[in-house]
Amino acid sequence: MCREWLLCYLSGVRVSTMQPLIMLLTAALLLSILLLPMPSQAHPHSWIGNTLTLQGEATQIDSLEMEWVFDPFTSAYALDGDFSIFSDEVKSQLEAQRLMSNLLNTHYFTYLYVDGQPLKFRIPSVYSLTKQGRRMVLTFILPLSKPVDVSNQRLDIQTYDNTYFIDITWKSKQAIVIDPALSVSCRVALQQPEPSQAIQQYAMSLERDSVEDSELGQHFSQKVSIGCG
Repeated sequence: MCREWLLCYLSGVRVSTMQPLIMLLTAALLLSILLLPMPSQAHPHSWIGNTLTLQGEATQIDSLEMEWVFDPFTSAYALDGDFSIFSDEVKSQLEAQRLMSNLLNTHYFTYLYVDGQPLKFRIPSVYSLTKQGRRMVLTFILPLSKPVDVSNQRLDIQTYDNTYFIDITWKSKQAIVIDPALSVSCRVALQQPEPSQAIQQYAMSLERDSVEDSELGQHFSQKVSIGCG
């Protein structure tokens, strides 16, 4: 079994069936990435820009819409360098289904808490795969197991890969959107992580195939908190 969903997704039959020209272009892209002035080791190895939309009505939040923008290299590798799938709605939806199936095993990298207590969500049924230039964009809606009234409770949201192989980040507070149907009194706060120097050095020392550390990612995780009233 693959240790990382992304490694599982990027390996195996998909890579072996690449067309020769696409393989050449992807290899050239890989070489250019490897020649960039960056550490040959160190986690993370893949980056996702996250946009979150809180959905619901009044002070009741019932679902979360995520938009994940993958870095260009990960996008090219995941698609075998073939962005033509986005001109075919059926193919792009099948690719979205493949991604979502793999994400199921990782809890969609999303963790929810109501006043500090874990909150479950249902399996997403609404999702799509598009592109922004040479970046793959996965959009999906996470339905909460039950609506959360944030007038008297706090909802906390974190998105992270436990092993920190993948970095998932809200670039700023503006990447967190409140549905207009929610109360104007609703407010969000974005808390930045503060990993210790020792944790940072440990992450920098890890190689791509290092033994999994299932607690590393949370040290680098942002936290979104929502309340109304």
